[in-house]
Amino acid sequence: TLCRRESPSVIPSKTSQLDPYAIWQHNNRLTPRLSAVLKEAAQRLEDGPLFTVLVDTRDCTTVQVETLAASLDAQFYPRWEVHFVGPVGPTRADPRFHYHASTEIATFVGSLNAVLEKSKEGYVTLLPGHSQLSHDALLEIAERFAAQPGLELVYTDEDRMNEAGIRSNPEFKPDWSPTLALSGLFPGQLSMIRRDSASQLGGFREVYSSILWQELLLRLSDQLTSNQVAHVSQIC
Repeated sequence: TLCRRESPSVIPSKTSQLDPYAIWQHNNRLTPRLSAVLKEAAQRLEDGPLFTVLVDTRDCTTVQVETLAASLDAQFYPRWEVHFVGPVGPTRADPRFHYHASTEIATFVGSLNAVLEKSKEGYVTLLPGHSQLSHDALLEIAERFAAQPGLELVYTDEDRMNEAGIRSNPEFKPDWSPTLALSGLFPGQLSMIRRDSASQLGGFREVYSSILWQELLLRLSDQLTSNQVAHVSQIC
């Protein structure tokens, strides 16, 4: 994309002894110049898609949930709301943050589905509470949906980060593959789908409480064609 052409193209010599993924991170970092370009792109999408981010806070600490909340607060793209569902909620105040306390499976899944039914407009994702998003994550997805209104699913690449902030295990994913989707592990996170499609599929199923998002994506994948899916080839 135009924004990514602004990223640095030269790897300084000090990175020469680092592992390949550390070099990739350096070469794709959000520099001040790139951040400014991305913020301008976000301003041009003032009427862009609305995102509902559902967050599963089961088995999460307050620190993990707060870290995710901070990464949402830092998004360049502003048209989103987040619903934290589970035993842990955010402590920071933001009108876009909503907390649904839940300790029982039935209540937990019911709360997720209630959010889906509240409004069928926009797009939705479900994240584990220990996730973190890059500052441009929602913008990258918003640009795809805005450019191709017929899309049903947009997904990104991903990696892992430990408590010390060290990133590892990058997953650079292929373009849409129905065969890989049957595994239940693809496309993974971050992925966003139409909210009305999620509702029409019946929402989340209590019997699959440990793999709610994967199971919903599996049902959706049965109906998708390649031109209804977009892949953001960036780790978000």
